[in-house]
Amino acid sequence: TPSGSQRGTKPLGEIDVYNSSSTSKSSISNRKLIDLSQIIHKEFPINEIIWLPSYDVTKSFAVYRLRAFFSHYLVALIVDTLLRIFKRTPMLLKIHIKIHNAVMALGYFTTKEWTFNNDKFLALNNVVPPADKESFDFSFDGLEPIDYFRIAAMGGRKYLLNEDLSTIPNAKKKIERLKLLSGVIKWTFYTGVAYYVYGYISSVALFS
Repeated sequence: TPSGSQRGTKPLGEIDVYNSSSTSKSSISNRKLIDLSQIIHKEFPINEIIWLPSYDVTKSFAVYRLRAFFSHYLVALIVDTLLRIFKRTPMLLKIHIKIHNAVMALGYFTTKEWTFNNDKFLALNNVVPPADKESFDFSFDGLEPIDYFRIAAMGGRKYLLNEDLSTIPNAKKKIERLKLLSGVIKWTFYTGVAYYVYGYISSVALFS
């Protein structure tokens, strides 16, 4: 690598630090990152998804904990209970706890704005031989964030999840079925709440 060659050809002395960051070239906010992720998951849904991805942002930690409890913890508890009933291995609660711990650990960094000096990192482009420019160029010139995430999503889907890109159409159909199921569940829930409230109000009015 360019940084390795620089280290190997210089006398030992002060240790160089290279911030591998695109801060000065192509910075991105959390809001933009969330917007891009919504585009990416629609273009490259995964096969083993069990529910619709959803995104919500809040500045209140209390609101976050409340939403996480109802949207993640409670759902994981219900699903794991059903898995136990059908003599299957429960797993969602463990996954939720791991995700929650990761979110808490990263919270300090993801809720603040950071600026990294990457001048030394970008200067490495000047020592890359012309013949190696195509393979080792990292100047970020002309790189659109959406293109970067598309490549990352395709690579992650293929090499990490072992899901062939040819299965994307089927995964998109599954997303549509989950949307329909989500709509039915929400409609049933709100109808049940409305029916209960109506019955309660009617009974109070009857005996008043």
